[in-house]
Amino acid sequence: MTTLQEIQARAAAASPGPWMWRGNVDHDDPALSRWMPGHGRVEVLRHYPRERTADDRGARAYAEYLRETDVWDDNHKDGVGGWRSYTEEEITEKVQHEWVEDQWGNPHREARLAFSDTENLLAMDARNLAIFEVCPAATTRDDRRVYRADIIGVRHPDAEFIAHSRQDVDDLLAVITAVETVCDHYDPMVARNDDIRFGADVVLKSIRAVLAGAQ
Repeated sequence: MTTLQEIQARAAAASPGPWMWRGNVDHDDPALSRWMPGHGRVEVLRHYPRERTADDRGARAYAEYLRETDVWDDNHKDGVGGWRSYTEEEITEKVQHEWVEDQWGNPHREARLAFSDTENLLAMDARNLAIFEVCPAATTRDDRRVYRADIIGVRHPDAEFIAHSRQDVDDLLAVITAVETVCDHYDPMVARNDDIRFGADVVLKSIRAVLAGAQ
């Protein structure tokens, strides 16, 4: 595909615009949003409070750390006291109370970046959409081929649109500048005959109308 066709494809796959920043910073982070008929304002990109679980990678890593850590127990060795390993029951309890829950016993929530599902508008955790550098085909960090967690993209059309937008804008501006240059230097008297002159005039009028509307 040409550069213009690639830009058109990304724009067609992304959520319809216009997009805008909205939110209330007294309660939450700003969110990139759009208006959707029948739904009102919906988020394109936002943070959401995800509750930790005992199956999270962080929880599993903490459990492994505890298995390699000794704890002092005054009742160990018939009351003499000594160091011992945590039992699996103790590890499960510590993961629950120190990782899954906060210090008050409530669910421990952490802010996660999320894109909206374009169909049901549910939050899609960006970490679950990661494209991994060492294995772009993998769709989860738990894939054995993903031995390093560095990412090179996010598998979502809005993420692709945002990531390319900086260069896409420059490319489109370059095209507009080239077209404007042609318009500025066009001389109808140079055209070889009336048909060519008439056709060129029609095309340039259309171009100028588009450019005027974009300003």
